[in-house]
Amino acid sequence: MDKLAEPHPDDNTVVGYAQKIVREATEFTKQRDLIAVPEKPLEVIVMPEFKRGQAIAYCDPPGPLEQNGKRFFAVAPTPKDWSAQRKESFFKEYNNYMCRDLTVHEAMPGHYLQLAHANEFRAPTLVRAIFQSGTFIEGWAVYCEQMMAEQGYGGPEVKMQQLKMRLRAICNAIIDQEIHAKNMSEKEAMDLMMKEGFQQEGEAVAKWKRAPA
Repeated sequence: MDKLAEPHPDDNTVVGYAQKIVREATEFTKQRDLIAVPEKPLEVIVMPEFKRGQAIAYCDPPGPLEQNGKRFFAVAPTPKDWSAQRKESFFKEYNNYMCRDLTVHEAMPGHYLQLAHANEFRAPTLVRAIFQSGTFIEGWAVYCEQMMAEQGYGGPEVKMQQLKMRLRAICNAIIDQEIHAKNMSEKEAMDLMMKEGFQQEGEAVAKWKRAPA
């Protein structure tokens, strides 16, 4: 895992790298004829400063009733007040291969594609049109990570990151429940994430800060 973390973007290159990966994943999806790719454009943008520091990217689709809205894939340089050491830890976690896996999840063929198709659905009632299934949305994106890796996208390096993300989800589920039951200390959570989940310290610290919220 340490070896895979070595090639990684930085604040100056991460947005351009994301644009490249979106094109790459889109072309891969089309070439393999995995699913119909929407013609609606996806715009890769710099994540607003106030949202940075937790995840490196997110998908921002239009509302369910907004037929002609834009779709954004927001990608984050690190917060300006972070130290050089913390920046390095962040980008080791979100290395070149993890960025590919995350782009599959958030953009193609994950959230962007699924939500673009959902936006075209004409529901019989207003309630059905407005409310979405978070379980399905996240389940689809996680399935896409596995499916793309199995199809060979990004090679064994991306497959390793996909499995690491699966471990992260398992660790998160354990931590959330243990914190709720007041059965886990910060050290125990950090050990679980870093030793069992192979996470960088910066990622583990960020999760611990979010978890009690």
